Amino acid sequence: MSRLTRSAATLAGLTAASAVLATGAATVLAKSASAGRPDRGVIYFAQTYTANGNEYAAGNGTDKLFGTGAVTYVIKAAPTPTGAVKITAKPVTTYYPNGTLTGTATGTLTPGPNGTATITGGKITQTHGTGGQKGHSFTGTFQGTGSLTMGTYKITYKGTYR
Repeated sequence: MSRLTRSAATLAGLTAASAVLATGAATVLAKSASAGRPDRGVIYFAQTYTANGNEYAAGNGTDKLFGTGAVTYVIKAAPTPTGAVKITAKPVTTYYPNGTLTGTATGTLTPGPNGTATITGGKITQTHGTGGQKGHSFTGTFQGTGSLTMGTYKITYKGTYR
C-alpha cells in the first residue's frame, strides 16, 4: 500500500473518529437521548502503523458538548480512477470518561500539491456504546485537511447524538 493510500486511509479513519468523539459525552446532558442533540467538534489524528492491509490511526479532539476525548481507527483505503482514495474506517471508536461509542465511517481523500490532502464526503454512524454510552448513538458528517507526507490530519464534524 502506498504512503498516499495509507495516509488517506488514516485521515478518513481519524475523521470518523472525530465525529464519534464529539458525541461520546452526550450522556452527561440532561436532555433525553431519544430527542437527539446537535453536536460538532474537531479531531486531530495521525497514522500509527500499518498491518495486514489496514491503516491504524489514533488521536484526540474537542467536542462542543463533551470536551476532550480520544479516538482510534482501523482504515481500509481503495484508490479510485480519479486519483482520489475511498476510505472506510471500521471500527471507529471514540473514548470518553463515561464510555465508548463504536461504528463505521466513510469518506474520500484527495491528494493535493506539496503533499497536502483534503477529506470530503465524510459520513459516520456509531451505534454500539459501552458504559455510560450504552444505548446511545451518533450519526454525522465530516470534512478535513492533512499532510500525506507527515500522516497528520485535522477533521471537523457535526451530527446528532442520541
